[in-house]
Amino acid sequence: MRRMLSAILALLLLTGTGVAEVSGNLLGLRLLADMTDGTQNAAISPLSLQMALSLAREGAAGETREELDGLLEGEKIDLAALLNNARYADAYAYEGADAVAPGLQYANAGFAARECEILPEYKARVDAEWFPLDESPENINAWVKEQTNGRIEELFHGPLPQDTALCLVNALSMEAKWAHPFPEDSTYQDTFLTANGETEANFMYTEHDFHYGERDGAQIVRLPYEGTTLSMYVVLPEADGVPAALDAIEQEGMAYFAEMDCGPEVHLSLPKFSIAYGGSLMDGLRAQGLEIAAGGNADFSAMCANMPLYISNILQNVRIDVDEQGTSAAAVTALLLCGASMPMEQPEFVEMKVDRPFIFIIADGESGAIAFAAVVAEV
Repeated sequence: MRRMLSAILALLLLTGTGVAEVSGNLLGLRLLADMTDGTQNAAISPLSLQMALSLAREGAAGETREELDGLLEGEKIDLAALLNNARYADAYAYEGADAVAPGLQYANAGFAARECEILPEYKARVDAEWFPLDESPENINAWVKEQTNGRIEELFHGPLPQDTALCLVNALSMEAKWAHPFPEDSTYQDTFLTANGETEANFMYTEHDFHYGERDGAQIVRLPYEGTTLSMYVVLPEADGVPAALDAIEQEGMAYFAEMDCGPEVHLSLPKFSIAYGGSLMDGLRAQGLEIAAGGNADFSAMCANMPLYISNILQNVRIDVDEQGTSAAAVTALLLCGASMPMEQPEFVEMKVDRPFIFIIADGESGAIAFAAVVAEV
């Protein structure tokens, strides 16, 4: 049964000097900008990546720990308030629960090889379940499927690398209904413009006084979720404008959305879509400064007693489904560690038809934490 796990501050509350953005946000947005030129779908969970990297950070020492702190620069996340208060009630607190709580849920796990002796004090500091690591990843895949309610069925498609000593995994799940659902009888079929031409899509339609803004030729609307402080921010750039908008969001983080106002009434057309994206994040993370922790000089002595470890790979899978009722989403991030033998004046209304590649961010309005971010180039 999935649990809502209470936060351990030393694990997740990482503070950068004088940085207003939430820890992990900017790193995730930079990686997203590297994944696509605006003509392909891409998705990332900055929050899941932060949680997984924080598991490694808590077991690191010296320059390795400083490097991971640098990657996760930003302000503290009050994760207990974000995930464990009344607005994010645990629907799985009792047997037979058939309702899914609105908001976010997460779980962490560690899978350790028999010869890898994880320090008891490290286990006491981190919020994770522990399992033996087998040559086959079947037990990891089964845990991932359970924690994401089957949205992500498989993280590993073949055997783990032979020298893998430890696998640290975070699973993040979201099930939230719109505060203002799209009427199902208003959904219609129309053309969505892709880099390869036109395609037919089902467009949801609603009219409401959403928070709305415009900048640099892009339209921005905030769609709140019911009973939570989570919202989806939809950014519709001008034609071929996704890279420029991504660059601005990457530089500014959630400050990009600071000038949005309530009103005028927005007549919004938004395509129904499902997006799935996954793979290794190592190349992007190396470009962002992951070096010591991924080489033979890595120091994870605060985690493992009997062997030197280094990060050999970081994988993430994301799935997001959006329809008239709301959003279902899941992300899984896995760190593989190996033995260190290898190194304006308002009009009465505005029209916003999202019929070309667009960006969306799902973030918490109180903490500013970005749970999911994506480019939708095809639907």
